[in-house]
Amino acid sequence: IVLNTKTLLGVSPIISIPYNICHIWHLNLGAITFVFYCFCVLIEAILKGKEFKLYELLQIPMSLVTSVFMNIWYISKYAITTKEGFPSRQFMLSKQMAKKGHDISLFYSRSNGKKADPFWGCSRRQRLEGVNCYQLNGPLISYGLSMKRILSWIIFEWNLFVLLLLPNKLKRPDYIIVSSLSLLTFVIGVWLKRKYKTKLILEIRDIWPATIVESGRFTENNIFVRILKKVELLGYDNADAFISPLPKFDLYL
Repeated sequence: IVLNTKTLLGVSPIISIPYNICHIWHLNLGAITFVFYCFCVLIEAILKGKEFKLYELLQIPMSLVTSVFMNIWYISKYAITTKEGFPSRQFMLSKQMAKKGHDISLFYSRSNGKKADPFWGCSRRQRLEGVNCYQLNGPLISYGLSMKRILSWIIFEWNLFVLLLLPNKLKRPDYIIVSSLSLLTFVIGVWLKRKYKTKLILEIRDIWPATIVESGRFTENNIFVRILKKVELLGYDNADAFISPLPKFDLYL
């Protein structure tokens, strides 16, 4: 089913019903296919009556095996796709999830430290190696802490909020992965979790604001640090799971 839909080869007549349902109401194709299969088995049982055998119920677990695919939203401001250069960890993970049949959407910023062509509007969509890539507009920046970089955080969150608030063709996510930095994306992640009643996974690649405090650039009493600390705790308190490449992050957590 996934191969047929992803390669635009089409689907069989019986699959066309759940396929259209999932596109009209932006639902998960795997889940709708399973529900539809169960409905078909129920109709079969009614039509057969006493001739319906118990072993025929095995169609239900078998249909579950063929329909456990998820819609995943991966939000990472600094992700890099093959269009901008050497792809980042986030794109490679998204690519592998797409290969396993999951519907993966990667949201990232033009302000990711790489050169990118300018465009109008808050975002643009392109499909790269099976991944739905949504690049959000923003100024080009260089690495290192600066006011322009902090401003790019705010622009990224605003464009992401506008993209997801307005009517769109995005399907309801089964999982939302939010990658830091930007730390402000934790707020969007918590909002989306509550809006869609879904699972939130935080990927911690840098510990902010502890990093800038330990480097000596700011003190713990700085208003900027205190705001970021509130945002950090908001994300940690609402996350269902954590991913981190940082050694001993669990001790910090």
